[in-house]
Amino acid sequence: MKYLETNGYYTRRERHAGAADSAASFLFGNLRGYCVHFAHAAVHLLRSQGIAARVAVGYAVDNRMRGSGSAVVIMGDRAHAWPEIHVAGLGWITFDIYPQQSD
Repeated sequence: MKYLETNGYYTRRERHAGAADSAASFLFGNLRGYCVHFAHAAVHLLRSQGIAARVAVGYAVDNRMRGSGSAVVIMGDRAHAWPEIHVAGLGWITFDIYPQQSD
């Protein structure tokens, strides 16, 4: 996590679209990308060390966006991906990667 946060650069401009494996292009290339790239790279690194890991996807929505009712409007720009690790006795633990550099 620290490696990706220190050396990675968060940008939505880099998509690694032409690569056969976008996660490999990100991890072994310029380390420039967004949440999907960081999550997949983290999972590859964790699994290489024998740690059970997976990528989760969903939406990151601030509860303050909820009005006085129970409905929440979720826009497409709230889509997010993050890594999770499995810890025996605890289950799947969610964490996120926050690169120190970004656009």
